[in-house]
Amino acid sequence: MPYSSTQEKALETLFVIKRGVVNLHLYPTNNPVVINNIEKIYESLTAIFEKEDSVIFAESDRNLIINDELMSQKNLGNPHIAIFLVLMINWKIKSITFMKGLEKSELTPFLEILAKKPEEVKIKGGLEQVVSEKKMPHILFNRKNYSAKY
Repeated sequence: MPYSSTQEKALETLFVIKRGVVNLHLYPTNNPVVINNIEKIYESLTAIFEKEDSVIFAESDRNLIINDELMSQKNLGNPHIAIFLVLMINWKIKSITFMKGLEKSELTPFLEILAKKPEEVKIKGGLEQVVSEKKMPHILFNRKNYSAKY
């Protein structure tokens, strides 16, 4: 079954987020490469918010779910998706929700968190503690969990 335009835009957003995490390993947050990347993430999410109130990226049993739609095995083989999925698994993130009303300023701390090693964040009190210290009211972690039905 083909994906909706929202699903396609969500996949594009995922690619840009993954690139943003990589760029933060290479450049400081004030570098034009990072600033441009944040702009692209914001534009992509804003386009989704024209039709949806939120977009949810979730992991379940090593599968990626976007807005309740399981990604195909073909898409899961895409290196960008696979890396994003591994990132979520390593961080033990079950879901990331982006909500309408998102401010561009929320994306920098979001990428900074994901660019760190999980061990670094664990020392600082864990993901929930670090997220609570950042101003990201429109980005929620682990608010929706999925499990496989057998």
